[in-house]
Amino acid sequence: MSSNPALAKPLILNGFHVQLPAEIDVIVRPMADAGEVKAERERLAGHWFVHWLGGKLYCLRLKAGGPNMSGQPERLKVAAHPWLLRARLDDVIATVFEQYPAIRYRPFSFLSRREEIVATAAENARIRHPLLSGFRILPKFTLNAKVIEPRDGELRVGLFVTLGMRYEINADLVALKEAGVDLVGLYVVRREVQAGQRRLVGRIDTVADGGVHLAEATGDSTVAAADARLEGSLENFSRCLKTLLGDRY
Repeated sequence: MSSNPALAKPLILNGFHVQLPAEIDVIVRPMADAGEVKAERERLAGHWFVHWLGGKLYCLRLKAGGPNMSGQPERLKVAAHPWLLRARLDDVIATVFEQYPAIRYRPFSFLSRREEIVATAAENARIRHPLLSGFRILPKFTLNAKVIEPRDGELRVGLFVTLGMRYEINADLVALKEAGVDLVGLYVVRREVQAGQRRLVGRIDTVADGGVHLAEATGDSTVAAADARLEGSLENFSRCLKTLLGDRY
């Protein structure tokens, strides 16, 4: 930003400034091995927020009671240590938006519950196809807590919003093949992922006799077509919908 007020322009950011206290009280203790943090975090869960940095564990009390805590009490100026409350924000963002199931927690990401783009676009364009309901595009919101410096030496914590898109293809593979879609070379994933399984199944060679035969596989070379679906990628979307809708795509 210009030092001349007449030339200065406001910063336009995709986020919100978070109001924080000027100072916070913490307990600080040496912890050389970051691998020990997980166990301590689990021990203190619900009563203390812990964050490791530079060989030290910083502990911020959340409520009274709980396990014993040893260490050196310190009062930190938030402006000098914004990273601690930034980490705390990342830890609790999901609890503020409990009505939105998280698809990821760090950073917190969730899907729109109001708008599904394919169905809306098809309705507006008066396009109909029996397989179109198997294709969905949902706006995906990601919330990140970040430390920003809007002016030299002025550190703040902000909550930033990023909008993306999530593509989903649930249409039956056999039906897509019968509709003329060339499935060769497209990636498929499991409809239901069991414990210990990888979501990615592999790359299609052929779809025949109710099975998907794979040119590249992460496990078995053949899986039941009913158990797999196309990976929700833009490439897969484009190939399928160009074939299904033709010049209406």
